[in-house]
Formats: sequence, structure tokens, C-alpha cells
Amino acid sequence: MVFVLRRLFVFVLQFLAGWGIVVAICCGFAFYDHGLDYRHTPQFAAQWPQFARLGLLGGGLICLVLFCYASTKSTLRPPPSDDNNLF
Repeated sequence: MVFVLRRLFVFVLQFLAGWGIVVAICCGFAFYDHGLDYRHTPQFAAQWPQFARLGLLGGGLICLVLFCYASTKSTLRPPPSDDNNLF
């Protein structure tokens, strides 16, 4: 049970990190194109929900990839070799 809660906590943190990175990249591109004063304009306030939705999509995709990797990690390991049993 503790393992499941710990894994869930890590996935939530990874989702939040992915969301934050995607939103920061979107805001960075907007500020690079329009300047830092663009953050005080109504146009940026209208774009902010779009950036947040894009961040949710990016965070979800990152978590999906990490979840699929974690669920198949045990099957990716090679089987242990047994030198005594050759046949």
C-alpha cells in the first residue's frame, strides 16, 4: 500500500513538473515575441488559459509515457541466467 501511494505521489509530482515546464515554455515564447510588458495586456490574459490547457496535455503525455515505462520495466529486464541448467 505504501508502495502504491509513493508511486502515485511521484506520478503527481511528475505531472505537475511537466505542466509547469510546458506552461513556462509557452510563456517564454510569448514574452520573447512580444516583450516582458506583454504580461500586463488583456491579450496575454486571454492566452493564459490556452497555455494552461496545453500544459495539462503535455503533463498528461509525460505521465503516460512514464507510466507505460514503469509498468513494462519488469518485462524489459533480461531473465536471470542459470548456468547449472543448460537444457
